Amino acid sequence: MQELSNKNIIYITRDIERATGFDLSNPSYYIISNTGDFAKQVAKNKSNILLIEAQKQLDTWELLQTEKAKNFINKISTSAKATADKNNPQILVFKPTTQIEKICAENNWQLLNPSAELANKIEQKISGVQWLGEENKYLPNAKIDVCDNLKFNGEKFILQYNQSHTGSGTIFIESEKQLEEIKTKFPKRECKTTRFVDGTLFTNNNIVTNKEIILGNISYQITGLKPFTKNKFATIGNDWGLAHKLLTEKQLSKYREIVETVGQKMQSENWRGLFGVDIILEKNSDNLYLIEINARQPASTTFESQLQMANRKNENGITTFEGHLLALLGCNLSDKKLIEITDGAQIIFRKNSDLSETQLQTMKKNLEKDNFTVIKYDNTKENSDLLRIQSQTSIMESHNEFNKNGLKIINQLTNQPINQSTLLESTINHYLNLNIAEKKVQTPYLNNRRSAIRGALAVLIGKGSPKDIEEEIQIISLKERIDLNDLPAEKIKEFLVENNLGVDCSGFVYYILDALVQDTKNKKLKQIIHFPLARSIVRKMIAKLRPAENCGVTTLAHESNTKKIELKDVQANDLIIFIGSGPTQDYNHIMFVKSVEKENNNLKKINYIHSFKWPSDGKYNHGVRRGIIEVVDSGKNILEQKWREQGKANEDNWTWVQAKSAKEIFAGRLKNL
Repeated sequence: MQELSNKNIIYITRDIERATGFDLSNPSYYIISNTGDFAKQVAKNKSNILLIEAQKQLDTWELLQTEKAKNFINKISTSAKATADKNNPQILVFKPTTQIEKICAENNWQLLNPSAELANKIEQKISGVQWLGEENKYLPNAKIDVCDNLKFNGEKFILQYNQSHTGSGTIFIESEKQLEEIKTKFPKRECKTTRFVDGTLFTNNNIVTNKEIILGNISYQITGLKPFTKNKFATIGNDWGLAHKLLTEKQLSKYREIVETVGQKMQSENWRGLFGVDIILEKNSDNLYLIEINARQPASTTFESQLQMANRKNENGITTFEGHLLALLGCNLSDKKLIEITDGAQIIFRKNSDLSETQLQTMKKNLEKDNFTVIKYDNTKENSDLLRIQSQTSIMESHNEFNKNGLKIINQLTNQPINQSTLLESTINHYLNLNIAEKKVQTPYLNNRRSAIRGALAVLIGKGSPKDIEEEIQIISLKERIDLNDLPAEKIKEFLVENNLGVDCSGFVYYILDALVQDTKNKKLKQIIHFPLARSIVRKMIAKLRPAENCGVTTLAHESNTKKIELKDVQANDLIIFIGSGPTQDYNHIMFVKSVEKENNNLKKINYIHSFKWPSDGKYNHGVRRGIIEVVDSGKNILEQKWREQGKANEDNWTWVQAKSAKEIFAGRLKNL
């Protein structure tokens, strides 16, 4: 890049990966870092990279004080003076500190980064709330107090001390006992509390110049998943493919509003260069909340920039790292545009158990055989990075669920066989995210008791596959001369509802089970299912020819197809069935168990998914969605557990209300699987 070709920039970092987001063949770009296997690989045959040998990994400020580093910098400085460029060389670090600023000042080196004082004020948990001022309205009910004044009112909340990193200083308060222990230990310690928001985290890397705020590519933030970490709040990776599937246009607009507001405030205080934000989309609502501001180069910048380099189409397209450098140098970016990426992912395997060097090397080798790029670290602290695993394509199927690519990674890390089915995952995700006019739309619920017409197409009576629904809405839109490309996602969903397109509970479960049977037995569901309610030969033939239309709740629940199981034995792919619910006890319902969570082999949580409508949903806000049954006592009835859906529990949860009204409710498992 021409603007950076005559600027001598020296990036000093303890981890060389952070500096590899730029063209390393550029003779004006230098790196000083620790040695190591990956660092040696990067530095091979490159005179612009200096690696420092030491008994331990040196921090940035320690690298700056080594004689080798000083001589390397001064040599570049002498060369710069010869070209009469007084601004050279210029030092860049991952995150500035007052100590680094002092070392640079003592040596007359120009440090490009914004001030450490401002960075700390913005990034730290308590001072960050105060810095935001009126804009802390984007935070979920943030409050500053000392621990001794906190009270537990039955609602879970997040407690953070002023400094934390990748979730290490974040405490999830779930009980009064837990809070009392903290109050006893740190009564006068200042802390920040926020309402616990259950939802999906997103992040992006943005650039502040003296004239503009440039919004970067949004990625889904992978957080707290095993086997990568034991810390449920630890950030472990990014997926640039999934974010595009999960956020609607309305949500993207709100996301941009938050980022621009934060960026403008930083700009007004003379911030330049990169900053990142973590933003959460609350489950079962359109609410977006600001969780964290990273006043520095975010860790995902490097790989994002490498993905962008591979997608560069013209000279005006720049990577996030290039934008960072240009902004720090005061260059004009008005004619530049960040390169868009819609695929790719990286995930960090953190230290959470004792693994030998041989085991880690074997993992790395096997992952590389599967075409992943792997960076190995020599860290020893708990929860520190051991392996950084990078993929050119997405690794996530949906929130907290890996796709086939991601499961390959888990398989290599755990030496366990892949036990999740690709077709099952993709079918569920397809219902949650219909692809209509390149927009993601939740499949609505359709009550086929009102719309059923004998002999009608499956898609017209709530028994259509996601593809059927997508194709039918295209046909209807052409007939009515409506351009779906002009409609936002929420209007497309309204159009679906107005035209009686959606899926009922048994239609949804039919296609989910069909995908499961194809994955596990390489057969179709109609090949193993029975139709006991089809009495005559003709009706049995029709049922086999039109299985989805004839596979209602009573058919799936029949003892010829499903066996009843105890609550304590419920596992993934089981069913939860209501028979005879509602005011007149003539309504049946079925839900699919997506996954379960256990502690010490005891069932603790059932994660289900179904197609349903609550009275409070109104005309349009219903459809395929998830819920949770928290198992308080597996020895008790399923109705005596805590049901959560749409942010509501038990008496306020219409699904539980319907279940409670049923003549019979039970968990079941499909036979012949």
